[in-house]
Amino acid sequence: MPSEIAISIESISKVFKRYAKPTDRLKEILLPGKQRADEFWALKNIDLKIPKGQTVGLIGQNGSGKSTILQIVAGVLKPTSGRVWVNGTVSALLELGSGFNFEYTGRQNVFFYAQLLGLTKSQVESKFHEIEQFAEIGDFIDQPIKTYSSGMTIRLAFAVATQVNAEILIIDEALSVGDMYFQAKCIERMKEMKQKTTILFVSHSISTVRNFCDRAIWIKSGEIAADGECSVVCESYQDSIGKLKKSLGKNNRHVSDNVVAEDAYVFIKKVATDKKTYMSGEDIEIEIQLDFFKKLISWGVGILIHNSSGDIVTVINTIRDDIEIQEEHNNIYLKIEKNQFIRDEYFLSISIVDNLALCPFAKLDYCTSFFVEIQKNKFGIPVAEGFFRTNHHWSFS
Repeated sequence: MPSEIAISIESISKVFKRYAKPTDRLKEILLPGKQRADEFWALKNIDLKIPKGQTVGLIGQNGSGKSTILQIVAGVLKPTSGRVWVNGTVSALLELGSGFNFEYTGRQNVFFYAQLLGLTKSQVESKFHEIEQFAEIGDFIDQPIKTYSSGMTIRLAFAVATQVNAEILIIDEALSVGDMYFQAKCIERMKEMKQKTTILFVSHSISTVRNFCDRAIWIKSGEIAADGECSVVCESYQDSIGKLKKSLGKNNRHVSDNVVAEDAYVFIKKVATDKKTYMSGEDIEIEIQLDFFKKLISWGVGILIHNSSGDIVTVINTIRDDIEIQEEHNNIYLKIEKNQFIRDEYFLSISIVDNLALCPFAKLDYCTSFFVEIQKNKFGIPVAEGFFRTNHHWSFS
């Protein structure tokens, strides 16, 4: 393996056997040649090379195989087939409490865990004060780990794992257990380590992977779905999740039949946008055409905008805007100026209501949609995440 490569994985696969009954495992051992287990392939022919000093984020849904890769690299699991080379010392934080004896005190576990990771007793003694200061668990350092909260346990484990000066640091979703303050503190510690340490990092926080890592790898059903620049891979993964949510959300999405009821006062004839795809910051123009069958003395128009997951992003209503409509208008136009939506597909639901928005005269759900792309900054990072981007201005003094 070339000296500049920290981790090399060649065609590794990992199968786990699942038995319907415990006795089936014994029968398989005693009666070889007869398969009594269902096979689950957690990894399928993974090829991967990670250079020294690179920070790599693994993303993907639960059960996709991310943790299995980390466990194989750390030496906790052996692959069913394929080969793994690790060039350097490894410090791994794989799961809550791994490496700890829950009957020991925090102090005892620092020595126990650090020596498991390769430090001598004298090295642990010289680093103990810094470990204690970073963990910030106070007098609990001399209490058994079994009395700790999950957050306190991960604080101590991370403090030890990042003090052994390993050449390769492996972290598997552990930071999600800690509070926001400690998560930020851990990220700062890892930033300090980036220049001299190879970091393999699993997280469900896409923004953390995008902003912290040099490279992202999307694992899907035991295979590499995408590998490369963080913003590109993360965007592909988010698109996939959005499509999944969208397909699931369709079960709860009732699209109205656009038919004229016998006793209808008004009929929503047409709903359309001037374009199907916008960039964030562009104006969005919505046109609504109505046919009236009975006179409405005072009425209003409401527009609900849902995202692809079915969440209501915003409600726009003439009554909320203190606009009184007392005459028939067959054509209604709405301009959303300099839209601040994030990247997603959006659906419009339209209602014509009385002047108190209590009685709908006509309603059309999910009648049309549009897509919004979002700009990226000079580093290729989307300028906003969440539900929308606010208009804002920075000032400094």
